[in-house]
Amino acid sequence: MSTPHCCNAKKLKSRAATIDREKVVLEKKLCRQDRIELGRLLQGAVSSHNWELAESLIFVADPQTLNDALCITLDSIWFLSTEPELNGITVFIRKIIANGAYDFTRATLRTSFLASCVSACQSRTMSLVDTITVMAQ
Repeated sequence: MSTPHCCNAKKLKSRAATIDREKVVLEKKLCRQDRIELGRLLQGAVSSHNWELAESLIFVADPQTLNDALCITLDSIWFLSTEPELNGITVFIRKIIANGAYDFTRATLRTSFLASCVSACQSRTMSLVDTITVMAQ
């Protein structure tokens, strides 16, 4: 594996915009800070349904970040409200998996936990503050 190379959000976006898809190295590894920043960018793109940006970020993601993206994307399904949003996220999930995401167990457990928390909050079994506290822990 190559040595981790850190860069900032602008550089990540720039790399995503200019990367030659045929030359993507499968054995890439991002440093922790880049993974965090890429996760934030992916979260923002998925939340705003900016599929073009989200898809461009896939190509600079390492395997761990792709698995994080799978979790983020699967979690966001709970907050969709239209069929076009569902179609967009389904296509995006396929692309994440096609590019190397594989940790389906983690993604499923995480979104199941989120669903349980949302359900408990909606049924008033737990308050919103308690639900947020449990999720943070």
